Amino acid sequence: MKYWQLSVKTLLLLCLAFGSWGAFLVSYATFSGRDPCPEIFTVHVCYLVFSGYLSMLFTQVFPAGSNRNKIFTIAWILVFGFAIFGVVAELLVGDICPKNNVGMPLCYISLLLALCVMTLFQLLIKLERNNANIS
Repeated sequence: MKYWQLSVKTLLLLCLAFGSWGAFLVSYATFSGRDPCPEIFTVHVCYLVFSGYLSMLFTQVFPAGSNRNKIFTIAWILVFGFAIFGVVAELLVGDICPKNNVGMPLCYISLLLALCVMTLFQLLIKLERNNANIS
């Protein structure tokens, strides 16, 4: 693994770990009844976002398989979709998304993180292909 590929992979793993941990904390707060997140069809959105971040993380931790990119992309679409929906709802309606300690809606952070994750993932794929062509 080349230096740039390793650097991008490390940044991607850190972003996914951060997203997974954040989604876990929100899910735990919802599960314990302290600060519930919105529901869709009786399922709390934070549980789905947590499963999405965790799925993306697992695809990067375990060895590459034929479905790795497909699973990653499906999980990313789930996370990105809820984040963009949350941001739009927050802007139009207000007080939809759970907030962090400084009062910033977490859907804003999740949207930014999802965009960073996809950028890093696409860059990693490009670097992997370039390294495969060089070898």
